[in-house]
Amino acid sequence: TIPMPNGVGISFVATPMLQAGIGLPIKTEIDFRYSPEFKTKYFNLGLIGLGVKHDLLQWIPVLNKLPIDLSVMAGHSRLNTGFDIQGQGIDLNVQATTINLLLSKKVALFTAYTGLGYNHTSSNITIILDEQNTSFLQSIENIANINLSELTTIEFENHTDLKANIGARIQLTLLTINASYTVTQSGYKLFTAGVGVSLR
Repeated sequence: TIPMPNGVGISFVATPMLQAGIGLPIKTEIDFRYSPEFKTKYFNLGLIGLGVKHDLLQWIPVLNKLPIDLSVMAGHSRLNTGFDIQGQGIDLNVQATTINLLLSKKVALFTAYTGLGYNHTSSNITIILDEQNTSFLQSIENIANINLSELTTIEFENHTDLKANIGARIQLTLLTINASYTVTQSGYKLFTAGVGVSLR
């Protein structure tokens, strides 16, 4: 057993996000998402993602007359974050691919949606060793008889999961308010809320 530092006690991260979409023929859209790197003294976070969305009901006779939207969405995102623990630099890199089936209904300025999806995630940690190697990781080397120079990159096992989500968006001229809740088969829960400026 190796004692590890406690977390920072924060269960959420507030960060700016830029999202742009390009409409294509046959009700297809390409979306780009970018979060500029957010930095503090001991922590940094950045995200970039690309996705494509396509309307399915247009290809289904009779159902294409229903006042709802059914679309399939696929996307890939990369999250890079780094933090210092007791003077030890650690970078966490996460790549995620998701495929979702989304059902939505728009009434005036309000849009509600729900969906089912599949996630595939891969991640690794890069350890930035100091020259003196005086960090808390030294205890790992002493206890487990491991050469830390061989642990500069640690690859985690890939993770796949099913998920379900529900959300809503309100469009007030240029102002957009949105919120969503996601739960995965393995038990992870995520609540997202945001306020943004939308130009079309």
